[in-house]
Order: sequence, then C-alpha cells, then structure tokens
Amino acid sequence: DFELIVSDPFATVESLIAGETYFLNVYSGSGGVFESMGSSINCVPLGNIKKIQISQILQSSIQAIWDPVIYATVYKVEIRNVAFKNPEFVLVSDTIHEPIVLISNLVSGHKYRIRVTAGTKYGFSCDTYEAEFPVLSNVQNLQVTYFSSSSVSLKWEPVNEAQYYLVEQFIGEIEEKNNQTYEKIGNFKLCACDIKNLTFVGVKHNYRVFACTDMIKEPIGSRVSVTLLSPPRKLRYSTIGPDSITLTWGTVLGALTYRVEMKKFE
Repeated sequence: DFELIVSDPFATVESLIAGETYFLNVYSGSGGVFESMGSSINCVPLGNIKKIQISQILQSSIQAIWDPVIYATVYKVEIRNVAFKNPEFVLVSDTIHEPIVLISNLVSGHKYRIRVTAGTKYGFSCDTYEAEFPVLSNVQNLQVTYFSSSSVSLKWEPVNEAQYYLVEQFIGEIEEKNNQTYEKIGNFKLCACDIKNLTFVGVKHNYRVFACTDMIKEPIGSRVSVTLLSPPRKLRYSTIGPDSITLTWGTVLGALTYRVEMKKFE
C-alpha cells in the first residue's frame, strides 16, 4: 500500500513492478481532511521496447519489428519525416496488437524517425523507443565500364543516404521461372568496383547492386550482365592484294561481333 500527500494536481508513484495491476485513488482535501468519494484509475506498468529492426519491403514501404513487451496488449506507432523542418510525429496506428507494422507511402531518399509505444487497456506507457532510418532508392545507371577474359569493372550513380553498396554475382543464363542464387562479391563504399580472377570465359556473368545502410537494404537493386571474352586467337592474313587484305582468326566463345581497327604507320 502507498500514500502520498501533494499540493499540486500531479504525483509520481515509483518502485512499481512491471506487469502488476495497480488501483490508484485520488482524494481532494483541505486542512488534513479529505472527501470520501475520490477518483480511481487502474494502471499496469510496462517494460521498455529494446530494439526496432527495419526492413525495406518496397521503394516506398518499410516493415518494422520489435521485441514484444511483456504484459503489453497494444502498441502505438508514429513516424515523422526528418527531411522536413520541425516535423511532428504522425500517427500510423494505435491499435497494433503484434510487435510488427508495415508503413507505406514513404518517399525514397528521405530519412524518417519511427516511435513505438507499448500499452494496455488502461493506456500507453510514457516510455517510448525511437529509431531513425532512410528509405533508399534503387541503384541507377549500373554499367560495365571494362571487361576482359578474367575481370569486370562496374560503376553506378550514388544513392542518397546509402552507406555502402552490396554487389552480387551469378554466373550462367538467367531463367525467369527459377530463382537464381547470387554469390556475394562484397560491400563497397564507392560507386564502383573491380571484380578480378574470373575464369569462366564465354559464359554470361550477371551482377546486381543494392544500396544499403547498417540497418536496411533496398529491395530492388540494379542488374547488368556481361559475357567474358578471350582475345581472338590465330590472327593471320588469308589474302593480300594490291589495295586490300583479308584477315581471319579463330572463333571466340560467346562473342557476337568483332571490331577490326587499322592504323597506318607514318
């Protein structure tokens, strides 16, 4: 049992146990004498939300998951756009009964802040948990800038708020009906990478690049393919005339076209 006498219309009751139900009564009084009716309210103290995990589902949607709070029966989720000056939190929902929420209609390239509050049928806790995250756009203008029989160089445009870029590789023909398993090449801070020590000449190499932060990876990425080619072999003259020559060479596996250059020695 607990009793506290205060002169202002508010009071803080401490040393409560999370999950226990408490019945609080307040009486008005004067000169040490209090009226007998009073006002009553019930309360269940709750623990704090410890961590929020964010995953980006679409270009404009994120999914937030957090550890359930013991004895909580409902959660309130609010969000605000950090890019705006003096933004206020906007209510997403205050009737969420599981520790997961999908938030849509976000703007790619903007940073947001999410706030989650646990509650019971008696109301919401004063303690909240906040986390900040960007909504990433997908990588644009992914290009192969160089390739040889054993290496490929890629570059792409920077993505706002991205901390690094994940590059993956799949060797072989892409089949639309099957989900190909890409191999991780690495994480790159710059908007370019060199992939070396490749050995499958004449085979298509497929690459995809995702913008990432320590918290999320954008879901779409960007894709590009290239077939590694070896240099033409057995280059020779087949005929030499007074004003023309004919060249021949061995077929290069995977090559669709050949470029012939000529330079006149002065």
